[in-house]
Amino acid sequence: MMLERRSSFPKQLRFPGEEFQPGSIVVSASRRTELVGLRPEWLVNALQRFERRYKREIHSVVLWTKDPTNIYENKELREELSKYNLLVHFTLTGLGGTRIEPTVPEPEVLLQRMPRLLAFLEDSRRLRWRFDPIVTLEKEDKTHWSSSVYFESLAQQMAQYGIDNCYFSFCSMYPKIAARKLERSGIKMITPSAGEQLEVVEQMKNIAAPLGTTLYSCVQPLLENVSGITPAKCIDAELLTELHPEKLPADNSRDKTQSKYREACYCTESRDIGAYLPCGHGCVYCYAEAAVPIPSKLTQKPMPYPLSP
Repeated sequence: MMLERRSSFPKQLRFPGEEFQPGSIVVSASRRTELVGLRPEWLVNALQRFERRYKREIHSVVLWTKDPTNIYENKELREELSKYNLLVHFTLTGLGGTRIEPTVPEPEVLLQRMPRLLAFLEDSRRLRWRFDPIVTLEKEDKTHWSSSVYFESLAQQMAQYGIDNCYFSFCSMYPKIAARKLERSGIKMITPSAGEQLEVVEQMKNIAAPLGTTLYSCVQPLLENVSGITPAKCIDAELLTELHPEKLPADNSRDKTQSKYREACYCTESRDIGAYLPCGHGCVYCYAEAAVPIPSKLTQKPMPYPLSP
């Protein structure tokens, strides 16, 4: 029986208006904003309300997070998630604590917490590592710096924990991002050229191969025919079916909502229970309403590369 919560469900977090058909559904929580790390109570309430409202069984819950600590530390969330077939997309870029991801925990901190996360998940296949996005910056001397420099160290450490997958994409400059005037904070983000992207991918392949790490490109049409790179299904019905304790088949239909706006997205059907709310991580590249600190605060954070004296 579902537990009743005393707090009301936040009005900002809305469900789809359509009537669902009978059958199980994969729930995504959430591509839109961080729920696990910043709004665990919302997430608990959302999951409990979903089945009550739509009378539809949840096949799997796919989580997206840059700080998975609450999955095992927050008692209410831990108990709620224990009811579901779970998959976690964990974003670890190496940029945490820098001017690019100012309030995301530093990578060393998150890596130290991996054993407890994996102990909760019980199966390393339930953890999908997102090295996403790869950020390219123009330095003071006009040369380009790529966060791909962090890949080798992170890939080696993730492999030690039995993580054999990596999902990645290259950061694209959205108009809203440009409007934030990041240069006032000493940040000049650029979209890497096709040649630069292919060069980075070759370097990543050379690192990943001996580790046994499979590289998945997330919505990257340029890379779809590159040998050694697999176009990603970040929500993958076949994997979720395999992980399900009763092998209950998940809907293998392509997610029309995602593919409508991103043709190179091959995710299978799901329903997202998040909303585009300001995210406290403050990542400067975020396409949603990131709560990016004002320049005077942001410049107190270090750049991810050494600044010229």
